[in-house]
Amino acid sequence: MFNKKARNQEYTISIDGKDASGTYVNINIANAPCCEGDKSEAITAVPDDGFMDILLFRKVKGAFEGLVKIVPYITGHYDRLLADFTLKRRKIITIRSSNPLAINMDGEVFYDANLTVELIPAAVNIVAPNNLSYCRRSADLDV
Repeated sequence: MFNKKARNQEYTISIDGKDASGTYVNINIANAPCCEGDKSEAITAVPDDGFMDILLFRKVKGAFEGLVKIVPYITGHYDRLLADFTLKRRKIITIRSSNPLAINMDGEVFYDANLTVELIPAAVNIVAPNNLSYCRRSADLDV
């Protein structure tokens, strides 16, 4: 959000074959409600529903606007700012960019201009903390 060039970066995005291209501050791809231990942006993501929750955080005008919106976002309350977010529940996303993306995978950062993430059912065993609660949802794949 503090880098104007990054804030205005255009992305070519395909989600399950449908175009979702645009300018985004952040693209969160989640298969569980928590990441990096203390963040829960995609609070509705569950590891056993067969879908990834893809949360697209639309472009902000400046760093201050982004800071105002980041608190509800990182605490899982993006639903308070639905005009700024799009949530899709799908199985594959491809992101292309003319500049390398900063890709954060649970705290590890790497850079690439092309990224494809695909859900492979039952590929990984998950260990969840005690008393972890999910927000179960209806079958609707778009919010």
